[in-house]
Amino acid sequence: MKKKWQQLSIFLLDHSFIILFIITGLVFLGFNLFTPYVADDYTYMGGKSLLDMLHKEYMQYMNMNGRSVAHFLARVFLSQNKILFDVINTGMFLWLTYCIYLHANGTKHTRVSKNISALTYLFIPCSIWLFVDVIGQTCLWLVGTCNYMWGAVWIITLLLPYSLYFIHGQNTCQHWYQQILLILLAVVAGWSSENTSGALIMIMLGWIVYALFTKTKLKAWMFESLIGTLIGYALLIFSPGHSVRMNDPQYAMSVVDDRNPLLIIAERFANATKFLFTKQIVLILLLAFFIILHIYQKKAKELIYSEILFGLAAFACEYALILSPGRQTDRVTFGVTILLVIACSIGLAGTAYDRKELHFARSAGMTVLLLFTFYQGVNGAYDVVTSYKSATDRVNYVETQVAKGAKQVVVPYITPEPATKYSAQYMLCDLSEFPTFWTNRVFAEHYKLDSVKAVKQERFDLIYKNTERRFTKCSDFTEYLRAIRKKGYTAFLSVHDDGSQFLNRTDKKILKKCGISKTPTFRQSFLAVIDDGKALYSNTGTEKLSYNCTIDAKQFSLLSQGKYNTIDADCSIKMNNQELTSPAGGMHVIVYNKKKHCLVDSVTFTLWRDRNFIR
Repeated sequence: MKKKWQQLSIFLLDHSFIILFIITGLVFLGFNLFTPYVADDYTYMGGKSLLDMLHKEYMQYMNMNGRSVAHFLARVFLSQNKILFDVINTGMFLWLTYCIYLHANGTKHTRVSKNISALTYLFIPCSIWLFVDVIGQTCLWLVGTCNYMWGAVWIITLLLPYSLYFIHGQNTCQHWYQQILLILLAVVAGWSSENTSGALIMIMLGWIVYALFTKTKLKAWMFESLIGTLIGYALLIFSPGHSVRMNDPQYAMSVVDDRNPLLIIAERFANATKFLFTKQIVLILLLAFFIILHIYQKKAKELIYSEILFGLAAFACEYALILSPGRQTDRVTFGVTILLVIACSIGLAGTAYDRKELHFARSAGMTVLLLFTFYQGVNGAYDVVTSYKSATDRVNYVETQVAKGAKQVVVPYITPEPATKYSAQYMLCDLSEFPTFWTNRVFAEHYKLDSVKAVKQERFDLIYKNTERRFTKCSDFTEYLRAIRKKGYTAFLSVHDDGSQFLNRTDKKILKKCGISKTPTFRQSFLAVIDDGKALYSNTGTEKLSYNCTIDAKQFSLLSQGKYNTIDADCSIKMNNQELTSPAGGMHVIVYNKKKHCLVDSVTFTLWRDRNFIR
């Protein structure tokens, strides 16, 4: 038995790198599979063909922004089954981690033993997992990933030949076809991210300057890749869409700051410094430790220089945001963290562990890192799964309502609200209570709805969860009045402000058949309760009206205040003291199904201006 355990231990040690690589891939794939479509994903959906997607991206380049490569990829993936993206994105994340590992260790693996190689690799995904801000938005959310993680992949892949050449003495671009591919990659990398692509140019120039000072032979591919990067960066920065968007008054209002320019710069500088020395302080201190240690150990100058270069590039990547107009999202700091992880990985792999203290420090540090990663991973997994279930239930509900012919749908907020950075929905725009909000509009457009709005889960469960097709298919007030006359239903009507301007003769005839002979005139108060198609109560007047009744052992209280002789219009329909109406003006209707013992609809007809309705 002891011999078998020894054999197993030897096997695990010999294959520790590939085991960690597989585990990383499986964990990341799992998180991808439990990430739904969110926010901008619905904006970039709907590509009918490759030419259509190219045309849409061209229009965006000319009118919105220059991140054409990222957004075109997003359009392509959003036209396919999401599992395709999940698998490919997992592969990209694995390449991101392995590419960073190659920056640190080179391709020949001659400098370190197998177990140290595994530890170096383990440091990379754990550090990304812990220190990348809003990682759900930059590595899991489809549109966000194409912009940030994939952009970073192009950039560090382009930088890999530099690290291999200067740090490890390996020239990997000796053939003409490799150089052509490198130029194409350089254009894409330069076209990826305003601040991280800028840091890319800084690192490339840094290595060229280093070569000049150390008299290291410069290669043609270095200049070719630099030129390609500059071309891509120019396409990104000088996109016509940037100036078009800045000339848009609505967008300009959101980014224009009338304060003193020096005060604005000082505030942005302080915010950038706060980010670096709070959220990235562990990586910064670790990098400083490696630089000092390697100077003390008299390590090769190219090793120390590379750590300093990547570290400075990370700082430049963050402080470059000072020059960007408007408020920046946390996603733009992704490149900062990746550059710091590369610098620390180079330091970790380049350290000579020839003293017990260093062995202990490495083992203790990796143990703490692994424990924190596990803790955060468990919390993140729970958050991602619960958010995914809530989002999936919501989409299923919408699809059911669409199949029933609904044109206006009310859905719950994501519940519970995402609480960790590992959920793509964390701190990202969700559907709101306002149907005209941009997330609501693109979501409604995708499902071919007139509108969609979100409410709290409690309100959804109380009113909208049991919405019936009989009411959701109605297109105007006349149809709705006919629907509420059916037996088994009780309808409560109350006017807020005015509910008379667009009442037509047919509406008044149907109300009269129900027993309501007096309908409201301009800005009069109005209350009615229609039970089994007959008026249980109705009243109209210029004063505030109220009424209480019991239906199916539930207490209902109604209130209506038109705007005839007051500026304080009011309206309320409550069931057991729970408010069922919205603040909108018009004719509010609440419907209760006595057979199912539940509310089945809440709708407001804006009869003061038209015959439309709001749910």
